[in-house]
Amino acid sequence: MSIDNPRYPHHVIITRSETDNNGTPITDNNGNPLFTTVVDSECGLRNITEADVNMGIAQTDFKISLPQPEIISIWKVKVTDSVKFTNEQTEEVIEGKVTKYRPTNMGIDIYFHKNG
Repeated sequence: MSIDNPRYPHHVIITRSETDNNGTPITDNNGNPLFTTVVDSECGLRNITEADVNMGIAQTDFKISLPQPEIISIWKVKVTDSVKFTNEQTEEVIEGKVTKYRPTNMGIDIYFHKNG
């Protein structure tokens, strides 16, 4: 049974490029890099272009929040992982790179910069 939570109406997928023991990206037969999905979750869009000096974040394009059940998976997230955020209300897709993340009393906040 799925519960519709209005705090988390959107969707996020966070991926990381696969690498060998030397840090070299692993590619498929066509030379395209392979990616591993780190987090696939519902989320909420919290702030845009927020400055959070206390957290060491001078500038970020987006902040999203993931609910508590994802807290175990989030420790797998690393800075520079790729983010694909889908706004389920407008169907806008925003891609970027993780700049920072932090636990909160309700789950996890992920900060990311938009590609381009």
